[in-house]
Amino acid sequence: SRLTQRRIHEFNSQEIGNMAWAYATLKYRDDDFFDSLAKAATPLLPHFVAQNLANTLWAFASVGRKNDAALFYAVAKQAQGIPDAFKPQEIANMLWAFATAGAEPPKQLLNAFVETSANRLDTFADQGLSNLIWALSAMGVAHRYAPFCAQIAQVLTIRVKHLQPQALSNVVWAFANAELRADDLFYVIALEIAGIDPDHYVATNHSNLKQNQRQRFVSARAAQLNHQECSNVAWAYAKNGFDQVPELYDALATAILARSGSHQKGDTNLSEANSWTSQELANLAWAYACADHVDWALLRFLWSSIVARAQAFHNKIISNNYELTEPSEINDEILCRNWGFNMEELRQLHQVVLHIRYEACGGHAALLSDIARSPPAFLAQLKAAYRDVDPIQSRSQRSVARQLKQLGLRVTEEHLTPEGLSVDIAILPTSRRLGVEFDGPWHFFSNMPEEATGRTRFKMRLLRATGWTVLHIPYYEWTNLKDDEAKRDHLRNSLRALIQNRKQELSSTLSEQTSSATKPSHQRSMKISSSLDDNNEEDDLDRRDAYSSLRVSELRQLCEARGIDKVVRRSDGDARTVLERRLREHAAATSLDSEEDDFGL
Repeated sequence: SRLTQRRIHEFNSQEIGNMAWAYATLKYRDDDFFDSLAKAATPLLPHFVAQNLANTLWAFASVGRKNDAALFYAVAKQAQGIPDAFKPQEIANMLWAFATAGAEPPKQLLNAFVETSANRLDTFADQGLSNLIWALSAMGVAHRYAPFCAQIAQVLTIRVKHLQPQALSNVVWAFANAELRADDLFYVIALEIAGIDPDHYVATNHSNLKQNQRQRFVSARAAQLNHQECSNVAWAYAKNGFDQVPELYDALATAILARSGSHQKGDTNLSEANSWTSQELANLAWAYACADHVDWALLRFLWSSIVARAQAFHNKIISNNYELTEPSEINDEILCRNWGFNMEELRQLHQVVLHIRYEACGGHAALLSDIARSPPAFLAQLKAAYRDVDPIQSRSQRSVARQLKQLGLRVTEEHLTPEGLSVDIAILPTSRRLGVEFDGPWHFFSNMPEEATGRTRFKMRLLRATGWTVLHIPYYEWTNLKDDEAKRDHLRNSLRALIQNRKQELSSTLSEQTSSATKPSHQRSMKISSSLDDNNEEDDLDRRDAYSSLRVSELRQLCEARGIDKVVRRSDGDARTVLERRLREHAAATSLDSEEDDFGL
């Protein structure tokens, strides 16, 4: 390479392009060499043919170069004049290079590549199509070309059996990252990974199956996926809210547990935990929680791996004499330094904890115990990270709050619940847990603007599971209301209907709970009930804090005092979680009885 550097000015355009490709293929990463190569290539670009241009960019991106903006811009400018001269693989390589290097080609070149590719997508190789959709998504421009992406999905749908594991992972990640629905493609890929013949598949409602009734889908295709690919696939399906083939999650879980051991007792060791990256662990745990696909064995394995990794990283920092910072002073750098997870990953894990505690079939005693034994400082970091988000209040959200005030309601915006969730607009007193969420365009799919994403639906479920009754106002409904009076009428009628529906649901649930409950008879239970009922202040006090301070025996007494079933069967889940949920539902129903009158609705 030193000899080549000294004589690089003697090479012509073809030789420079070939040399760049060769060194990158050999994974030769020498900054001085590639600096010389960039300097020599730039003045010769007018003489480069399409293949040389594509090979040069591919080479620089492949060796991890990030500071060659001038070269990438010059190549793009040259390519703009000859877009039809590029072969399909060269187009895919060019766009892949831009995305990998963190650059975005000029809009003119991007438009030209999309236009020329649209007419010959069937000539692209499988890997080329995978790289193409991945690049558009990674550059954040796929939504601009939604019809073109739909064409790619259509071609890939009939090629799924021939796609390599990485291609399968990249394709579903790309569509989910761009928030583009591609249901036909996701369906056949899910069946392919789960090892199910499409001609004989009958969908099963997994929500009605208990853990011991589910099958472990052993799939050779799922076993081919590496850690990152498993994580990306699960994350993509959860984010897209695609639930037509729940066996996909079973197949992934089986493959993950098989390569890691059974881990029924949550006893992951550090070496196993370190075989996963923090992003892979966080994405996997979040995916199963977001999809509401409860697999206790997998979740215990993931949680024990997460804690083992975080604790090891934390101990390493302590041994290096770093001082820990209070949760109120958390920033991204400190989070990474102290626990090995970045801010977004910690937020995902906090949602996982909430899902397990409040939503996942009453909770799982062993997993809840695992979480309870986790380092308190780590759990505090999860909650603090989720709450440490700068709120973005749109003009429309402020308009909703203003109209609610015009109805005579007292509201607080960007309310943070005791569990760490945010509510756009909470109606006071917040102890009643009635709120309004304004769902802007980013809550919906780019190509299906009235369909909420899996991430949005997950937050809806968590708010509901933690006792909130929330009115969701989609942006497309709000913008169609012609004036302020129409907006107030819409809010009034929607809130009234929401409260009525919620009351009916809670009434039905409570009637089941109280059918076998006994009348209150213990003085102690009445005392507990009285102490909670006296908490009527119109502030941010939350009854769940009081419930959490009680022992399970006291929760049973309180249920008895209020005529609620105090018996928790093994199949119901964790006793504390179930009893707290019953008390919350009873409190919500009691509060909603007078809600309409109190709010003037």
